[in-house]
Amino acid sequence: MTEETQPAPTEKPATTIGELVTASVAGSVEAIREHEAGLRAGQDPDHVRKTRVALRRLRSNLGTFDEFLDEDALGALLEELGVLAGELGALRDREVLAARLEADAAHLPVADRPVAGQVVDQLRSQIGVARTALNSYLDSEAWPRLLGRLEKVAARPPLRQSAAQPAAEVAGRLSRDPFSKLRKGVRRLPKKPSDPELHRIRILAKRSRYAAMAVAPVVGAPAQDFAAAAAELQTILGEHQDAVTTEAWLESLLLLGPAAFVAGRLAGLERAAAMHARKDWQAAWEALDAPELRAWMEDPVAANS
Repeated sequence: MTEETQPAPTEKPATTIGELVTASVAGSVEAIREHEAGLRAGQDPDHVRKTRVALRRLRSNLGTFDEFLDEDALGALLEELGVLAGELGALRDREVLAARLEADAAHLPVADRPVAGQVVDQLRSQIGVARTALNSYLDSEAWPRLLGRLEKVAARPPLRQSAAQPAAEVAGRLSRDPFSKLRKGVRRLPKKPSDPELHRIRILAKRSRYAAMAVAPVVGAPAQDFAAAAAELQTILGEHQDAVTTEAWLESLLLLGPAAFVAGRLAGLERAAAMHARKDWQAAWEALDAPELRAWMEDPVAANS
């Protein structure tokens, strides 16, 4: 067989947006399914955390790819995901507070630790109520209905015709849009941003990170590096938000005597943690905003390299 008559080597078809969406949704649904037994058992808080992460990533990715999806077909699913997010959030937020306070208590004088335990016990009571509510949700008709819809969407997302185009051609733009919102948010901050303003930046950083992770299968290392830098900013601002929330919860307690004194000490530790995070977040933002870290968002060719 001559060189002219040899069959041309076949190239692997480019990954389409539809394939990227399908893989993204399927991964999140698998993660949610994986932790169902752990959620029901209620012994390990990590199952709540990981389910919540999978849910957040799924909701964020559906937003990232929304122009390629039939929104009407997803309407009921999105509403039910919001209900699940509320159930998980009510429990997880309190579990985070309890873990922080238990860690803080270890820094108190030994004599104050039993009183600190009494303060945490109030939170444990709230955790019990939230866990009961989550279990009731899991035992209701809403949970299997949601799982059914998730599995249906994971198997066959309601894609528009535009989802047939190569993902690499639009990967940069899909990640650039959420990053642009993050950058605008940072630039609009006053010199001394409020706690809610920093929390908003954290949310925008998270969305930008998830968008980069969603296109990483076609972009590769550049998107992964960007996501890692965004995760660093998200972590610092997450520490700030957790500290602020814990301090506010402590201040909401109606305590007298030794309990009030110990709660004040715990609140002071949380305020110190929040101030420390305030000193660190801008350096993490500057690292994320480095032009070389996001060059792939501007150059479609980079997504093919």
